[in-house]
Amino acid sequence: MNKAISALNEIYNRCVDYFFYLAGTLVIIMLLIIVTDVILRYTIKGTIVWGFEFTEYSLIYITFLGTAWLLKHDHHVKMDVLLVSLKPAAQAYLKLIASLI
Repeated sequence: MNKAISALNEIYNRCVDYFFYLAGTLVIIMLLIIVTDVILRYTIKGTIVWGFEFTEYSLIYITFLGTAWLLKHDHHVKMDVLLVSLKPAAQAYLKLIASLI
């Protein structure tokens, strides 16, 4: 049973890492599309028709693809003013509630 859980945990970790790199790739693609669109707009008065929609949808996907990685590595933004003043048991309890929410 432990081997199965360990294997599932490894699959989960690889998926989280893959999604993180996919989000990073989307950021780079967005950067290239926006820069190309601006250059085209000011040089030949043209534009990439689908560029704006792609960047809109990419922003949504980047948010959700990168969130699991941030939570896994504890890099997300948090307000810990109350948390640091509590005992470790109470901190763990509040972290559990926040994760469930």
